[in-house]
Amino acid sequence: MTDSMESMTVGQLAAHIVNRLGRNTEPFVARQLRTLLQRDSITPADRTGEGEVRTALFNEEAMARASLILVLNSYGLSHDRLRAAFRCLDNIHHDDGGEPGKVRKRGFARVLDGIRNGEEWFFNFYLSPSVEPSGICSRNPQPVPAMVPGYTTIILPCSEHVAPLLDSVAEG
Repeated sequence: MTDSMESMTVGQLAAHIVNRLGRNTEPFVARQLRTLLQRDSITPADRTGEGEVRTALFNEEAMARASLILVLNSYGLSHDRLRAAFRCLDNIHHDDGGEPGKVRKRGFARVLDGIRNGEEWFFNFYLSPSVEPSGICSRNPQPVPAMVPGYTTIILPCSEHVAPLLDSVAEG
């Protein structure tokens, strides 16, 4: 997929995810995506149409984000926590030893560039019963040390969940 790719509707995105990642069935994934949209747990790149019935459109970045939130949704997280995770996807730990002075994309776009270039990226999502969830994308898994009581870390390998989606569009 490139920045000039055609956007996908929820149904097209569901078919793409099922075909490339083998997750469930198209109707099931489409229903999950629609629920996540209704609860503001994911955000499309754009919407078309007018009034209450507007079609959500997903570009490459919105597709990749939605795919990762679908994985977190399978853990049974509340929509408040899924919304927090969606916001945290822009938190990037730049530990990539990039060339000084070289302009690099920031936020989740940097993760997508890295995945396209064969880099391994992880989303480290930290949960606690008493603190707002937080998270960071990094080239390394970064669990909270076991000595911090009450925290849970979910580490998602972004490359594993996103690369097949990006490759399929680049090939097509």
